[in-house]
Amino acid sequence: MYRMGVIKILCRLTFYGWLFPVLCTSCVGYRVFQVDVLEPAGVTLGKDKKIGFWDRNIRPQCDSSFLLNRYPGISSDELSYVFYSALQEALGESETDSLQSIVGKEKRYVPDQDIPDPVASVTLMEIGRRFGMDYIVSLEKIGYRVDRPEKYVKFDLFLRLYDCGQGEVLDSVLYEYDLKEALVNEYELTEYVNGMIGEQGTEYARRLKPYWLAVDRRIYNGGRVLKMGDVFFQHHDREQAKRLWEAATRLTFRQAIRGYLNLAWLYEMEGNFFMAGQMLQKGIDIAEEKGLDNADTDYLKMYMKVIVKRIKDKALLDRQM
Repeated sequence: MYRMGVIKILCRLTFYGWLFPVLCTSCVGYRVFQVDVLEPAGVTLGKDKKIGFWDRNIRPQCDSSFLLNRYPGISSDELSYVFYSALQEALGESETDSLQSIVGKEKRYVPDQDIPDPVASVTLMEIGRRFGMDYIVSLEKIGYRVDRPEKYVKFDLFLRLYDCGQGEVLDSVLYEYDLKEALVNEYELTEYVNGMIGEQGTEYARRLKPYWLAVDRRIYNGGRVLKMGDVFFQHHDREQAKRLWEAATRLTFRQAIRGYLNLAWLYEMEGNFFMAGQMLQKGIDIAEEKGLDNADTDYLKMYMKVIVKRIKDKALLDRQM
């Protein structure tokens, strides 16, 4: 299950990461465009492992009598399925290789503020053997909670990620939603709550699997040399673009910094983060030597932080893919 999604990611990284940027014009000497950057998952799981979903069927005491829990479309049981469906879709599962779901047999109610104890190790190992699961995303508790002192309603969703083989908790997170926003802004309640829970399923998938994130990048094209390089770049002649941007680094200080910024993007696009960092460092050295402090140097410093992060992320991605 997990491996199939990885293959798709590698193909997208190789062929689609830079071919279709969304461009917008700028009057400040550069153009801004969007690219998809592969971000590592929040938790590093073993490769080729099976993930399951378990609704432990634990609800807050309030749900046993609360009006909203009886309202069609937003009962705790229905929202549990909304979360599961969004999680499965975000993980990229197919019909033949789905995120298997199991549900606790009997519904159990606990005090509204209580957090259920983790599942015992022996139980986790047994579930893993019985259902062929290596990891379980466990919906520990889901439901409405009335905050009487504050006089508003909350909806809580508490998750744990279990390693069945080791019989231990790998991750836990509590999501809290204040339904007051829906009432104040007069949103359609069913649509609002379903959308809120669905988004959370998508968000949690990012803790389990690398995901694509749209980010902004710049190509500087103010001045003849930089602009001509951009023309060649847009016509997929990266070698000519590189030569022109290298030539720009031998012009004025400002053109040199912008040339190094463009070269950094060229190397980042090719996956050579080390060389991208080298180009940015050369730009930083010029800025420090000449005492420059402007919008270009701000972007230069920010971009260096991005590249440092991408170098660290690459090591994580290598383990996750």
